[in-house]
Amino acid sequence: MHVPPRIQRCLCLVMVCLGLLASAPARAVDALALRAALDHDPYTTAREATQRAAAARSRGDKPVLLESLTQVAMAYNLVGDSVSAQPSMVEAQHLAAELGDADAEALLAAVDGEIKSADNRLADAQRAFDAAQEALKRAGNKDTEAIVRSQYGWFLARSMQHPQEAALEFEAALSHFEKTGNRTREAELRYMSASLYDRLRDPKRGNAERTKALELINPAHQAYLAATIYFELGSVALSNENRGEADRALRRSIELSRSIGDKIGEAFAELTLADVLIDQGNAREAVETLRRAGPVLAAGQNTLAVAGVDVRLADALSMLRDPEAWAALARSKPVLMASNTIQNESTYWRAEARVNAAFGRFEQAYAAVQRQVRAQQRLFDSQQIQALTELSVRYETQRREAENTRLKLAEQLKDATIAAQQARQLALAGGLAAAVVALLSGVILLRRQVAQKQAFRSLALHDELTGAPNRRAVMQFAESVHARSAASLHGPVIALLDLDHFKHINDNYGHDVGDAVLRNFYKAAAAAIRPDDMLGRAGGEEWLLVMPLAQPGAEQAVFERMRNAVANMPSDGLPAGLSVSFSMGVARLRSGEALTHVLRRADLALYEAKQAGRDRMAIAD
Repeated sequence: MHVPPRIQRCLCLVMVCLGLLASAPARAVDALALRAALDHDPYTTAREATQRAAAARSRGDKPVLLESLTQVAMAYNLVGDSVSAQPSMVEAQHLAAELGDADAEALLAAVDGEIKSADNRLADAQRAFDAAQEALKRAGNKDTEAIVRSQYGWFLARSMQHPQEAALEFEAALSHFEKTGNRTREAELRYMSASLYDRLRDPKRGNAERTKALELINPAHQAYLAATIYFELGSVALSNENRGEADRALRRSIELSRSIGDKIGEAFAELTLADVLIDQGNAREAVETLRRAGPVLAAGQNTLAVAGVDVRLADALSMLRDPEAWAALARSKPVLMASNTIQNESTYWRAEARVNAAFGRFEQAYAAVQRQVRAQQRLFDSQQIQALTELSVRYETQRREAENTRLKLAEQLKDATIAAQQARQLALAGGLAAAVVALLSGVILLRRQVAQKQAFRSLALHDELTGAPNRRAVMQFAESVHARSAASLHGPVIALLDLDHFKHINDNYGHDVGDAVLRNFYKAAAAAIRPDDMLGRAGGEEWLLVMPLAQPGAEQAVFERMRNAVANMPSDGLPAGLSVSFSMGVARLRSGEALTHVLRRADLALYEAKQAGRDRMAIAD
């Protein structure tokens, strides 16, 4: 059959186009589109994305499969269901690597970081976010970068207690979305950054950011995001004892959650609303609200939230003189008291006092009130210590800025001096004396700048090698804790740590490897302690740990967490199979005991741990 030349040329062109399409790289996932679909109803989005993934898997459409699995992982992570998020995330990570989709890799690594953060695996979470940062460099997508930076900022603010660093991440992401006009993502960033203002004790600014966030979105189209913001508004209003505003915001959150079938979100808002109703004396509605929320939270296996329902139920039922209050109170006690959180302990004692008082057991009520007061005092001490730590961080930031300014001035002066010297070398002999005077003046000024820089460095609060608080900083912290110890129910704990066989590492593998071990040790160990505690480098391979609020017996749990974290830390430069360990000596401050004496007891306990074989903890007598 004869085919006209014109048709032949068209067919060739079509074949070339098909070849180019076949060889074109897989399209990157659209981070903004994936995230925007979650703002209204992440549960429905997750179900629909799961169905798309199944269809794409059956027809071998890998790009669509990757996009769908990424959205499933993001959706379940957003609602806090890490069990459902995990399988999709792992499958998508392998597929993203196969397709070379750096955007998907970054998004999935951030999901991985948030999941590990929720499990309190903070060192692993940090590594996941580091992987996300590496993927972002390859992706070069500003939208993806802003989304991941917002997630990393949330991790820094909530899990790592680093508000200044979190603020930098939020500001960068917010600036991008403001420039691109993405109102929904701007709203989310404003809602996130509001939590930082709460930490800085500026609730007015925090509420202003949340209110602005609500103005940027339409609850009819972004119901889940709006419900979350209303919940935060209600919780903050309740903490400020603005019960009318709290009531309105929480009921609006419940309404929006109910409209999209978000039973978990609805239950948590009802749990907080119950506090408002109890404070208002509306016990009957509080009981009804809690009995709706209880089964939902129990189905989600959130034992702490269920205990929260029970302790509030006991309070409300006692107001109605219902004997069932005793059973609810008994159910809540073991969970709240084992949570190792002062706020939960205080909540329990408050409820026990009210229940006892309601049934005429005034002596037991008075004893419970005394326990609540002591818990509140410890909570106040904890907040004071946290405030002191934040001030130290702010001071260190300002010191570094001042030092950097002086370094720049010193460099400028040095360059000017060199230029002046070169110019004067070409001058006549009659100008030599003036050149020498100028040079000497420059040297004197340079020395002054160096002296000022050294003076500021001497005031530094952090160790230059590891970034840990240095001996000066951690001793100042220990002294402030010691000064407040008289008001504490239990004395603070002081621990001395020493890396085992560190000299062997330096001698056999070099000081660069030893330095890497010190840096990795601090990063791993610091991630395993509580925000109230401080770990600082005392010198060499020796470390000082101060635990202001450690309950009796908590020392062993802290040691085991740190021990596991250090055993699994990166071993840069060390041979395979060689892990790092440490020994720890612990002493609890006794009433009226000098700080130097408790340090001495901790040192003796450390010696005992080393003599017993290392890689263990010993407690001082």
